[in-house]
Order: sequence, then C-alpha cells, then structure tokens
Amino acid sequence: MSIKKLLACALSIAVAVGFTQAAGIPGGITGAPAAVYAAAANANAGANAAAAADPNLTVISPRNVNYVTEEAFIGSLERTAGFDARLESTNTISVVMPREGLFVSMDMKSNDWIMEGDPIATFSVVSNELEIDEAALALDLAETAHRREIERLEGELASARERYDALYASQNEAAATDAVNQDSGVGAADADNADKTADAAADVETGAVDEAAADDADKAVDETGAADADKAADADKTVDADKAAEADKAAESKKRADAAALRLAELSVLAAEENLDFASYDGDRNLGYMRDRLADLRMRSEDFTVYAPISGYVYDMVYFSVGRTVWGGQFICRISAPDVLQLSISAANLTQLRLGAQVTIETSRRDAPTFAGHVIGNTTLLGRHETEGRAMIAFDNQDELIAYGNGSVLKVVGLRYRISISQSDIRNVLLAPRRAINTEAAYRFVNILEDGLSKKRYVVVGLSNMEYMQILDGIKDGDQLIMN
Repeated sequence: MSIKKLLACALSIAVAVGFTQAAGIPGGITGAPAAVYAAAANANAGANAAAAADPNLTVISPRNVNYVTEEAFIGSLERTAGFDARLESTNTISVVMPREGLFVSMDMKSNDWIMEGDPIATFSVVSNELEIDEAALALDLAETAHRREIERLEGELASARERYDALYASQNEAAATDAVNQDSGVGAADADNADKTADAAADVETGAVDEAAADDADKAVDETGAADADKAADADKTVDADKAAEADKAAESKKRADAAALRLAELSVLAAEENLDFASYDGDRNLGYMRDRLADLRMRSEDFTVYAPISGYVYDMVYFSVGRTVWGGQFICRISAPDVLQLSISAANLTQLRLGAQVTIETSRRDAPTFAGHVIGNTTLLGRHETEGRAMIAFDNQDELIAYGNGSVLKVVGLRYRISISQSDIRNVLLAPRRAINTEAAYRFVNILEDGLSKKRYVVVGLSNMEYMQILDGIKDGDQLIMN
C-alpha cells in the first residue's frame, strides 16, 4: 500500500473516532453544546439510513419544517379556452372625407350617440378666385362654340335632305312620263290591228275576194319583185331591232345612274344626321364636365361639414389638429347602429371556436354578470389560405347586455370582453396544483413532505388548466405537496 493511501486511512479513522466518542461528540466538548451535537448526529444517522433505503430522496434538516403544502387529490379537471373580444355592430359604416379640406372642428366625441344627418366635423377650403373665373370663361366660350357647331351641322342636314327630296321627286316624274308613253304606243298598235281585221271582214262579206282573182294576182307578181320586197322588209326589221336595243340600253343605264344618285343623296342625309348626333353628344358631355368642375370649384370655396350617414354610436374617431390638410378619402370615424351587437375575436388560432359552439361572455368589470353566447362565424375553418383569424360571437339574449348598461348601449361599448369556452371535463383523476410542479430538464418533479422530510418525486403529467395538472404516475392521493 502506498504512503498516500495509508495517510488517508489514518485520517479517516481519526475523524471517525473523534466524532463517535460520547455519542458522536468531539473530544473536549461537554454540557449544552454536547447535547446539540448529539441531536444533530442522531438526525443525520436517521437521514443517512433513509437515503440508503430510498435513493430518490432529498434530505432536509428537521428544523426547516415551515412549509406551505397542499394535498394531491382525486377530482375533475375542467379545461377552458379564453379569447379577448371586441363589441361591434352588424350595421357599421366608416365615414371618410368626401374631398380635400382644412380641419376646423370636430363636433362629436368617441362613444357619443349621433343621429342621422347630425354634423360630425367641419372643414374649410382656401379657393383660388382666379381659377374659378377662368373656368367660368372657358365654359362660356365652349357653350358658344358648341351652339355654332350645332347650327352649322343642322344647316348641312337640311341641305342634304333638300337634295334628296328634289332628286327623288324628279325621278318619280320621269318614271310616270315613260309609263304614259308606253301606254300610247300599245294603243296605236291595237288600233291598226283592229282596222286590218275590219277590212278583212268587209272583203269576206262583199265577196270581192275570190279564189280565181287571188290566183291571177299571185301570178302577176313576178319572182324578182317579190324578192326585192322581202329584202327591203328584212332591212327595215334589222334597223328597227338595233334602234330598239340601243334605246333599251340607254334607258337601263339612265335607270342605274338615277338609282345611284338617289342612294348617294340618301347616304349624305344619314351622314349629316350622324355628325349632328355625335356633335350634340360630345359637346353636351364636355360641357357637363366643365359645368361640374366649375360647380366643384365654387363649392370648394366655402366651408363644408361631414354629416352622419346613419344613427348610432361613434367610435374609432380620428382627431386632427386645427388647420391640418385632410385629403379626400381619409378615414374620420366609424358609426355603428345598435340593432344587432356582436363580439369580434382576432387571433391566430381559433380552432376551439367551432360554429354554433356555446361560449361564456365576461366583461372587464368585476361585478359584471356573465352572458351566454354562441359562435356564428369563424374564418379559421374556411381553409389554410385564410390570412386573418377572425370569429364572430352573438349574444343569446342581447337585451340582457343592454339591461346591464341601464338601457344605454354607450355604457357597454367601452368595456373589454373575454370569451370562455369549455374544451373538456375530465373526471376522477389525480390532480396536483400547478405551483407544486417543478421542471428539471425535460422532466417534471414534486417535493412531498413525509415524516418531516422533503422528498423529491419525479412525476408523469397529463392535461392541465390554469390551476391544476393531471398526475399520471409518481405520487398518490393524499400526498402533501410542498408549494414553496
């Protein structure tokens, strides 16, 4: 054995002997101090024995016994989810600036009741009189030019209609004349045919024509004379046919030319009408723009007031500094009519608030009663692409809330509201106060008080609420849990 080990053994023996003499009292100590050391030695001996029997034990001196404890017990674990909510109305209108203006005064305060048509805020506008005069002069000149243009186009339309009417009348007159001439020619031909028929009838009646005379006459005509007569007749027929064809072609050409001229005259009338209609429309539109601009400039030259569009209570009001320029479209306030009140919740996770789920509504006042309500909308349930988590809560009996405000909606508008919903109710389980549960790395443990000693016990936990935690293993019912 080495020298170091021998020295260590000797030192251990000396210490053991010195502290075990006279019941563990060092040599030379007597009286009251000796009694104290004896009690400490006995306590340490008992603690060491207990530690040897149970390694999961923290030994605390018996004099540190002033603990605050609570028992682990068998009970019911009620879990609830809570959300902050805001009172809103289904009939809510945002009031915005109708046009640019300089802020003068606000005629309402937040949470005030306002009637439809009552003033909300007053604004002023510094106008440019020169700009108004220029706009008025431009409008006058435009009206004069428009009137002259309309008169010119009306004259062109009248001329086009006159040309068309004259051409139409002349063509109808010529057609009537041709019809009369054709009727006269047909009548003359009919008269000749009638005369020839009468002569033939007379010859038959008088018996002037007989077959023998006819034969002699035919023989008297020689062949040469007959041929010449036939040629002359054919030539006359050819000339007459050519003249008739040329006359027909000329008549047809004249007819087509007259129809084309009449159609052009008709198109000229239609074009003149279209030009007049477009000039009237375009001129009236431009003049309307100029009149509106002049009216707007004149209106901007005076102070104006923004009025309430509905009756209700005012909130989210924006207060401007006097003389500040407020642009058109700037938000001023919101007005809500109290016909139907509801609570709005905005949170990232609203999965507990299922549609139709019953909830408990609490206000920020300590003496306030709770109200019953139910979920009427939840955007979280619409899909993962919904960007805003929002839920709407309706009161089961809105009159109870109004009665709480002594009949005034204004008294419940400014309150803060909290929505509670029961998630689960677990019965007959071992429960421990949350303050008794400690954490060590990834493990949970409690300190129990047993035989005046604090003992560390690792536990397995389950569900929990704001006050208690379910214990699945590690302790038993009735164990005294150290709270401090």
